[in-house]
Amino acid sequence: MFFKEKLNIFVFILTLTFFVFILTLTLLVSCSNDSQSHRFFETKTKAIDYGLNEENALILKSETYNGENLILIKSRGWGVSLGQVIKKSDEGYYWDKRIPYFSIESDSYVLFDYKLENGEKVPMIIGRSGSPKDRTVMLTGLDGSTVKLDVIKGYFMGFNIPYNTYEVATIP
Repeated sequence: MFFKEKLNIFVFILTLTFFVFILTLTLLVSCSNDSQSHRFFETKTKAIDYGLNEENALILKSETYNGENLILIKSRGWGVSLGQVIKKSDEGYYWDKRIPYFSIESDSYVLFDYKLENGEKVPMIIGRSGSPKDRTVMLTGLDGSTVKLDVIKGYFMGFNIPYNTYEVATIP
């Protein structure tokens, strides 16, 4: 009985944290200026280099999802964020930091809907394992579902992750 009460409290705190994060993210995105000018480059690599320099950040992981290049970055100061290289047909490529920096505690994650440049919304997870040396995590949902993700420098990300409350476990 004691374990079930602790689990319920944990789920409540996790859910509350998730909603506060989504509310903050929504407010920040809605207040951003979409008409900002971008600096265009001939190649994706030059756009990424520019973005990392502007953000004073390092690449943690880069993945392509539905043709869009998404890059998990870590600030040299504080937090992680998501950047994206976007192609405009005639103008070239530009860097766009897609979400504000945020912090993730060890063995935890944030699960949210991410809107791709093409307008598609996809459930996305960004998380942190217990150690930078970890290579893989297994997320086990309360419903028994599992998701296996690669870990790079202690962080992981994935797409089309079903909404659930997950326990994060490192796979040796």
